Amino acid sequence: MMWSELQDRFSKADAVMLGEMHDDLVGHLVQQALLEDAPSGTGLALEMLERDEQPLLDDFRDGVIDQETFRELTGSTNWAGLKTWDTFYQPSIDIIFDREGLVFAANAPRRYVRHARIAGKDALPTDGTRSAWFSLPTDIDDQEYRNRFFDLMGENTDPATGDRFYLAQRIWDASMGKSLADLRSSGAQPAVLLVGAFHILENGATVLEYSHRRPSDEILTVSLVPDFFEMLPDDLMHTADVVISTGSRGPSDQ
Repeated sequence: MMWSELQDRFSKADAVMLGEMHDDLVGHLVQQALLEDAPSGTGLALEMLERDEQPLLDDFRDGVIDQETFRELTGSTNWAGLKTWDTFYQPSIDIIFDREGLVFAANAPRRYVRHARIAGKDALPTDGTRSAWFSLPTDIDDQEYRNRFFDLMGENTDPATGDRFYLAQRIWDASMGKSLADLRSSGAQPAVLLVGAFHILENGATVLEYSHRRPSDEILTVSLVPDFFEMLPDDLMHTADVVISTGSRGPSDQ
């Protein structure tokens, strides 16, 4: 696939999910290039920011706080490794804000995800303010995703422990899927999500959660694959709509 063809598919989608390996510098540069070439109505949502940090994101947009203060207040400086924020994620935010586009903090606050993992989802707050900061999993068929998750955890995982960690994973998926759907509903097209690849590959649960809320939307999933995965191309070719090697190979259309 040529870059122009990828741009065309990107611009025609309702939602684009860019699945990354968080520490892959070249993958982040590809994300930024896609956003640079994206239509003016593009909006951005990020796994890397939690919903209750939206006011800080808005303050940064409006010039109330500068980039350094934003980074410090969100604790984002080392999000994907030592001093990675300014190189990996800030440029994508700046691209969209420079066009006066929407940027959403998409993820559930880690403290609530952790609390649900330990005490169960019924222990989470239900008041209107705090419950808006996370989404609970919807009733979708996520069995294949669950199987992949437990395979990743390993065959010796205690089932009860696995269930608790899977609940945490699904709260992340539900929160990001709904945030992206809300971004699209707010008028962004496409609505783009920067997210860890596992959440979206092979019709992952973030994709399922978005589709549950906006079933008629056109979704484009893009997997950004680092060099060290090139040894397994056959296993990767059908994990997303488009697979981009951040090594020597270019975009591959599936």
